[in-house]
Amino acid sequence: MDNWLKKMGYRFVLRKLTFPASVKPHGRIAFTTWWENKGVAPVYKEYKFAIRLRNTEMKQVLVTDADLLTWLPGDIVYDDQLFLQHDMPEGTYELEIALVSPHTFEPVIKLAISGINDEGWYPMGSILVQR
Repeated sequence: MDNWLKKMGYRFVLRKLTFPASVKPHGRIAFTTWWENKGVAPVYKEYKFAIRLRNTEMKQVLVTDADLLTWLPGDIVYDDQLFLQHDMPEGTYELEIALVSPHTFEPVIKLAISGINDEGWYPMGSILVQR
């Protein structure tokens, strides 16, 4: 019964994420992702894939235009680029990912990967913002 329940609905696994080690202020973060929906259906609400940059001074949520409604069972490759806000301070940031509400930008879906933090985001590594 547990195995059957795990397969119902959607179940997103992040297989690979690449992003640059550094980016300029006012710059863009180009990234590539490879996902697998190990469930039997897509999501039925318009949740968003987001990247958050966080350090001790600030947090910035960057929302992608990924259409999760089309993430059917099987492999999904999603590549994009996101632009930093104009007043992004230089420094080292933790890059985190989550599937978020389009209204609150808070995580709403647990991924089928390890490493979730207390706020529901998944740390993926560090990125340096510098000139």
